[in-house]
Amino acid sequence: MRRKPDEMLLAQGQQFVLDNLTTNQEMVRELLPILRELCLFDPDKVDEAQRKRESEQAPGELDPKGPLMLQSIRDDYFGTYVEWLRSHQGDEGFKEVLAEMAENNKKFDFFRLQLLPLIEATKLMGYNEKNLMEYWSKLFPAVPAPIGVGATSLVFTATDKQGGQVAVKVPRVSLDVAPNALPSIALLNYFQAEMMKRARGIPGVAQLICADLQTGVQIQTLAKGYSLTPYPGFFDEADKARHRFTAFPTEEQIISFMRAICALGERGLVPGIGKKINYPNFLFDEKTGFTIVDYAEYTPLSDEQKKDKEFFFQSTGRDTTEVLFYVRDYLKKLSSQVIDKKSRPQRVRLRITKQYEKILQEHFPEQYAEMFARQYEFK
Repeated sequence: MRRKPDEMLLAQGQQFVLDNLTTNQEMVRELLPILRELCLFDPDKVDEAQRKRESEQAPGELDPKGPLMLQSIRDDYFGTYVEWLRSHQGDEGFKEVLAEMAENNKKFDFFRLQLLPLIEATKLMGYNEKNLMEYWSKLFPAVPAPIGVGATSLVFTATDKQGGQVAVKVPRVSLDVAPNALPSIALLNYFQAEMMKRARGIPGVAQLICADLQTGVQIQTLAKGYSLTPYPGFFDEADKARHRFTAFPTEEQIISFMRAICALGERGLVPGIGKKINYPNFLFDEKTGFTIVDYAEYTPLSDEQKKDKEFFFQSTGRDTTEVLFYVRDYLKKLSSQVIDKKSRPQRVRLRITKQYEKILQEHFPEQYAEMFARQYEFK
C-alpha cells in the first residue's frame, strides 16, 4: 500500500489529538510533544544499529523521540487510532478538515528549519523580563533577535518562498518553572490561530498564514509600524527615539482602523488592548496606517471577573463598543509623541476628542448611540 504524504499523516494525528482533548487528556499530554515524530514514524525504516544501541540503554535514558519509545507509544495507541479512523470512513466533512490541515502543514513545513533555533532559544529564555534584548544577544548570539514581545509570545521574522518577510509568533514558557506547560500553551496558541481564520480578508488586520499544533507557533503576515508601549527591557534609548512618531494619523486612517475593529466584532472577535489599556497590539505606520496584530474570540466577563483587578482580560473581555471607545484614549496617547514644544498638549488632545466624536457620529452611529446608552463620558 502506498504511504500517504507526510502532511496528511500529520493531519490525521492532529485531528486525533483534538478529538480526544476532553475525553483523554492524559493521552493528549503524552502524544502532543512528540506528535510529528510519532505520525511520521515508520518502523520498517529504523536503522538496526540504532535500535540495538537504544535497546542497551536504561529506560530512563531513552530518547523520547527515539525509535524504541516511538514504537512503544505507537503500540499503546495504535488500536484506538485505527478504530477512530474507521469511524470516519465515508465522512466527506472529515476529509475536508484533514485536507485543510494537511495544506496548513505543508505551508508550515517550508518554515520548519528556519524556526527550530527560534523555538529552542525561546524555551531557554523562558520569562526573563529584565533587559531582554541584552540577555538575548549574550545568550544566543547566532540566533536572530525577536522584533516584538508580549505576555505569552516572542515575535520574530522569517523568509517566505518569495523572499518576503513574515511574522513568527513563538510561545513563551519557562520549562524550569512549568515543564509540563508547553502542550497546554501550544494548544492555546493553536486554537487562537484557528479563530484567526475568521478574520480572513479584513483590511488592517494581521492575517494567519499557518500554525503548528505541536509547538503552538503561528506564522502571520508582517505588519508595518510600532506599538505605543514597547515592552520593558526590549528597546534601548536609541530604539525608542527611532520608534517615535512624527505625524498624526489622517482621518481616513482612523476611520479604516475603526472599521477593522467593527469587522472583527461582526465575526465574534475583539483586539487585545491590554489589561491596563496600553494598546500593545495596535501598530501604527505613518504611511500605511494601523494594523491590529493580536485578537481573539470575545468572551463576556462575569460580574465577579469585572471586580477582580488581577483578572487578566487582555484579549477577550471588552466588546467592540468598549474597544472603540478606548480608541479615543489611544489616539490621545499617540498624539503625545507628535506634539512639538510650541503646541499646547491640552488643546491638541481636546481637538482629537472632538475629531474622534465627529467620526463616530458620521461613520459609526450605532456604536456612538450605544456609548451614550452606557453613559460613557467624552472628555
